[in-house]
Amino acid sequence: MVSLLASFPVAFVGGQVVAVVGPNVAGKSSLFKRMAGLIEGPGQVRLQGSKKGPQGISYMPQGLSASALDMHRQVQVLGFMRALARKREVIVFIATHDLNQALRFADQVLVIADGTAQGSGPSAEVITESMLRKVYKVEARIERCSRGQHHILIDDIV
Repeated sequence: MVSLLASFPVAFVGGQVVAVVGPNVAGKSSLFKRMAGLIEGPGQVRLQGSKKGPQGISYMPQGLSASALDMHRQVQVLGFMRALARKREVIVFIATHDLNQALRFADQVLVIADGTAQGSGPSAEVITESMLRKVYKVEARIERCSRGQHHILIDDIV
């Protein structure tokens, strides 16, 4: 389990992909630096390992994100990360700006804005039209395609 404790306590368990999302300069990279022990900040970031210990955590930095890949490779890499999380019972953290990828591949989402957590939980429950309006300042719809997957359609800025 990973607990990220500050003004908003969240906890995640092994076997899941956690997408950390938020606008530019929200604090995503700082969170990962804190998790790695590279910087300090307010509150606590506590990594609690199961019998496997805290090494049961993987992180795909935003600079290496799948958004730089073509569609085929994006699906391949993110599918691999999800399979890795399940097979090894580790938590795979992915920092991303692509909320459609988060809806498709992440089990859980942690939304960060202005350096604080704004929400966390199952992807389809956290990524909502009201969250998009509040955090991203966009008017958007979330619709299901014919295969049942959620997709975000941005209509305008707020």
